[in-house]
Amino acid sequence: MQNYQTIQALRFIAAVSVALTHATFYIKTRIDPGMTIWEVGSQGVQIFFVISGFVMALSSGAIINQPVKWSQFIVRRLARIAPLYWLMNLVKLATLAMLPGFLLAKPDFQNIILSLLFIPSRNENGIVETFYGVGWTLNFEMFFYLLVTIFLYFKKPVIVYSALALGFFLSLGAFRQEEWPAVTYLFHPYLANFIWGLLIAKVASKIEMNRPFLGSLLIAISGYWIFINPIHPTMNLLGIQYAALVFGLLMLEFKSKDNIPKFLLFGGEFSYSLYLTHAMVGPIAALLISKMGIHSITASLIFMLVIMLLVAAACFVYIEKPIGLVISKRLKRSGY
Repeated sequence: MQNYQTIQALRFIAAVSVALTHATFYIKTRIDPGMTIWEVGSQGVQIFFVISGFVMALSSGAIINQPVKWSQFIVRRLARIAPLYWLMNLVKLATLAMLPGFLLAKPDFQNIILSLLFIPSRNENGIVETFYGVGWTLNFEMFFYLLVTIFLYFKKPVIVYSALALGFFLSLGAFRQEEWPAVTYLFHPYLANFIWGLLIAKVASKIEMNRPFLGSLLIAISGYWIFINPIHPTMNLLGIQYAALVFGLLMLEFKSKDNIPKFLLFGGEFSYSLYLTHAMVGPIAALLISKMGIHSITASLIFMLVIMLLVAAACFVYIEKPIGLVISKRLKRSGY
């Protein structure tokens, strides 16, 4: 599968955006109540969903009309997503056991098990959320992967059928009531982002994408809508701003190739580690900031972000990547 450097860099930017949003939340709730939460960065999740749709269209073989085996697809996806996520859940459980007052969470056995299985559920307060907070996005990811797997199994055109199925479930969300089963939480406008990613992959395979001027224009317009004057609610336009950003960057791929700073590309590699670990690292960094007597909001934010990045990079190098290599070797020996 082709490696798109612009998309790799965007992964890092999206992950940092989410981390910054949560960093401002941790500072507000644990250090300075006067801190304003930077909610703009939460849109990094929607950007991830568009990227996911694009990447799944490629990794499923749909673009080259050589679909991979359905079991191979879903096993590889689980191997990529599950190990680090399960590990972070275990770390949170251990933290709660040893320092029960440190984290703002209460364990709920059913919620924990269903969270580990990527099935939406209600916690003891009746709220639909995952035990490990940021894991809610993985429920959407696995729902999308499941749909792709089903259409691979039945040997149907993955892009068309997945897009139609996602559109159907998205439409059901307009009628969803609070008393519906927790799993129907997945019937959300966020599904449109996966559709955009699938369609972008299809269009990119059919037309000449080396269009730097148009790409720059799309990036400028979408960047304004996302980060400078964001649209609220963010899915009012069904995520077209996120699709435009990804599409614009793809148009700059040829011109930008090998010119993107290495730290952005490396950041893209550890973006998943950053996304998962920052939620655990943030409260610890907040405690350190308090112990060190740092009073500047700016200094606190920089300190917390640096700690998040360092831990994420270390997690990728010493945990995520080695585990991935071991699993990959075993899967190859097993025919996956």
